[in-house]
Amino acid sequence: MIASLLSSLAYALTVTSTSPQSNLIPPGMPGQIVFSVRNTSATTLTIASIVKAVPVSTACSAYTDPPVAILSNFGDPIAPGKQQQFVVTTPGINPMTQGPCTYSINTSAGVSSLTINFRAAPNAGSAVKVELQPIDMVFSAPIGSNEDQATVLTNYESTDLAGYTVKLTNPSFTFVGGTCDGMTMCQPPTITTGNYLGLTVRCRPTAAVQTGQMQVFESGAMGSGSAMAIPLGAQIATTNLSCNGVMTPPQLHFIDDPIAISAPVNMTGTSSTTLENLGGSAETLHSISITGTDSAKFGFTDTTSCTGQTCNFTPGILVPPSTMIGVTCHPVDTTTMLTATITAVGSASTAVSHLACQGTAASAPVMSVSPPSITAHTIPVGAMDTPTPNTVMIRNIGTLPLQNVQVTIAGMGSADWQMMTPCTPPAGCTIANGSATSFPVFFTPKTHGDRMATLQVHASNYSPDKFLDLIGTANGGVLAITAPIPNEINFGTLPRNQLSQQDVTAANTGNAMIFVNVTSPSPFSSTVSAGFSLPGSSSNTFKVGCNSPTAGMFDDTIAITSTQAYLGSAQAVAVRCTVAPIDVTVTPTDYAFGELFKGSLAKHKDIVVTNPTTMPVDITRLAITGSRPGLVLTGAITGTTTLAPNGGMVTANLTLDPVEETDLTGVNFEIDVQGSTLSYPVTGKVVHPHSTIAPAHLDLGTACVGTRIRGTEMLINDGTATLDVFTPVMDQGFTTMFNNPSTYPSKLAPGGHASVDLVPSTSVTGMLHGTLMWGDSVPNTYSVDVDLEYVSTGAALSPRALAFGTIDVHATSDEQTITLENCGLDPVQIKVAGVVSSKGAADPWLVNRPSGYLKVLGTHDKLTINVSFSPHASGHYEAQLELEVGAIGTPGTHQTVDLSADAIGTDATQTSFYSCASCSGQGAKARGWPIALAIVLVLRRRRRSH
Repeated sequence: MIASLLSSLAYALTVTSTSPQSNLIPPGMPGQIVFSVRNTSATTLTIASIVKAVPVSTACSAYTDPPVAILSNFGDPIAPGKQQQFVVTTPGINPMTQGPCTYSINTSAGVSSLTINFRAAPNAGSAVKVELQPIDMVFSAPIGSNEDQATVLTNYESTDLAGYTVKLTNPSFTFVGGTCDGMTMCQPPTITTGNYLGLTVRCRPTAAVQTGQMQVFESGAMGSGSAMAIPLGAQIATTNLSCNGVMTPPQLHFIDDPIAISAPVNMTGTSSTTLENLGGSAETLHSISITGTDSAKFGFTDTTSCTGQTCNFTPGILVPPSTMIGVTCHPVDTTTMLTATITAVGSASTAVSHLACQGTAASAPVMSVSPPSITAHTIPVGAMDTPTPNTVMIRNIGTLPLQNVQVTIAGMGSADWQMMTPCTPPAGCTIANGSATSFPVFFTPKTHGDRMATLQVHASNYSPDKFLDLIGTANGGVLAITAPIPNEINFGTLPRNQLSQQDVTAANTGNAMIFVNVTSPSPFSSTVSAGFSLPGSSSNTFKVGCNSPTAGMFDDTIAITSTQAYLGSAQAVAVRCTVAPIDVTVTPTDYAFGELFKGSLAKHKDIVVTNPTTMPVDITRLAITGSRPGLVLTGAITGTTTLAPNGGMVTANLTLDPVEETDLTGVNFEIDVQGSTLSYPVTGKVVHPHSTIAPAHLDLGTACVGTRIRGTEMLINDGTATLDVFTPVMDQGFTTMFNNPSTYPSKLAPGGHASVDLVPSTSVTGMLHGTLMWGDSVPNTYSVDVDLEYVSTGAALSPRALAFGTIDVHATSDEQTITLENCGLDPVQIKVAGVVSSKGAADPWLVNRPSGYLKVLGTHDKLTINVSFSPHASGHYEAQLELEVGAIGTPGTHQTVDLSADAIGTDATQTSFYSCASCSGQGAKARGWPIALAIVLVLRRRRRSH
């Protein structure tokens, strides 16, 4: 195992990998090397990118995204003590080729490096070729808590790996997800030759250090029922496991915030909450107090230890176990919401929550729903978040039954959540006064990405409705062919025994790595016959060709498949070529001019036709079919030209002068030889380069001190040319985090965008200012001012405007996130009033929080709202997301987030003429990637108290 401590930075990382890689990677096959990055400092950080820095060997490859079982991605914050896992895929390499390879880690706090060693071995002499990565795994988690890490089991054998068994030798380690979920020994699915399987391992430490192994055996499995266990076969792979149990300090915590109380006017109402200890060490509770303007209206049910608004416990209450705290309230009327703060003080920690009391009529039901939110584990698409389902409790703390209680799940991720409750519409259920009902909620994602939803509880005799946030992320790969579009290649008419090739681009539009296989029936071929790994949000361009020694017409398909993709697992490119009974040699075979900027230099194709035979050959025509501005063939033949035997040749030149925008589709270069016609498609485009930057000024407004926010700047290609985009550079105040793409310089397709996140380099009260410089090949050099003010009080809203750019009709943009945060000590109530349109219809705006959604934020609590745009008709759209922000029980201050987008019909879509291997952001989601302009602002706090 390699361990590298990056001590030169203000934070520390530990990087682990394998060294060497057990001499198992066969020549010509890709290999996976898994490594972990752990944050060993006291501050949260994020990794922006990992790129090849000093390629010692040609076998070194650029960073690739996490495989299916990995739980995090670039841009996710790494909390102190936590880790992220990544994988580097080595390309097919020669025998005995070996690392090391050096990579740069670009983080929110600086740049450092890691070194990965590996070695490829010849096939001969290796009896078993099954690799388990990483060889050593180090876990770290608070005692009694979990940490998950992923392994990758690669089958380098020439046959499928089936009927094998994986085993964990220490019961503190278990498998998570898939067919092995919750087990310590099982038989995972078959791994076909050249492919791999991700298995996630969980450690739940019960001591300071625990060790074990993950072992892979050729056969054997545990029996069930009366069946006997099959003896294990030969051990073929091993990973060493070490789990460090961390004894965390005590941390008292109120489960409910706010603690809701209701009672008839001038009567005493009661409620209760649980005080728990989130830390790993025992804590002693010494006192509890209630403070605030309305504190005199509150008290405690414990009259032995408590007097008025204060409780003192001598010698103290040990936590754990958890402690129930009873609270009272005496409301004065039905319109005033009484509020206060409750504070618990222990030997080493404190806990703060808020009290909210509402007066009711003499008899009324009162609904309480907990917890305020549910966060599921990150799991693969199609899995279920088990073994620990999340439980929702609905309590009636009033004096009358809650009637017709109906529970529904709404929002863009609603299909990804399931619940088991008797309170379903239309009949619902009844909850008697003083009673409660509880039910499990499961995360069962159908698609990848963030799958947020809202659980809503309605009762016919109670208002307002209660809302509970459902938060989950799913991993999954999606296979798509992005070039050629449509998925067809016509090689034309070729001579015998001459290879002609064209590009195909396969993309993974999901967020988890997949392995792609390419099958080419003769006489067609591909340059990736061994297959390749494709990380999430990435593409790979390879060549397919036609070459035959015999004449004929060939019409078939190139199959591009991935068993690991949950969508698009089987793709095909139709291929067609005709081979004429002619033996001349024509160079080049590729007549693709690509994209030329209007007004740029002309591009030439020097053509040579050679006779390699021992007999003379007659050419009667050499010409292009069709005419286009600026396209000229010099050396055309209209009569008979005889090529001498054994190397006789004729030359010509095909030139494209980019005098005006044009498209060469439909043009062919043709040669009439010995009564047959050779035909080659001529492709290319003269294009107009143009770009814009958004926003012109990135004003991040105000943010809470200590909160790491980020603003997004985008460079948008609104011309018809593919552009080169250069590295964005920030001069001061902020750190750049490369988002899309992750490396520069990069290609940017027409209709696409490049985006960079800007993160403040400090978090102290006051103003931050910097300037972002960003250039492209139009050419443009943009200068963008970036500003932010950090404050210690008030509410923050980020952003104040979202622009979604241009989206195809019937397509759906990516989601953008609005974040609200309470910077102050008093609770803040947030209400989502809904979307109001000012231009165009309102229904294309999709919001994951329903109208009427109500949420109370304690100190530094956050609420996120996701918005996307899905138009049904073309046009310009503008709308406002209406919000009400204020103290609990008040109407609050009216706030808005501006929304804008343009929708176009598919007939007006501008797309790149040819495939671009490393282009970023290729148009709207229906045709590649969506344009999303994120103008990130933060609400400037109104200078008054609430």
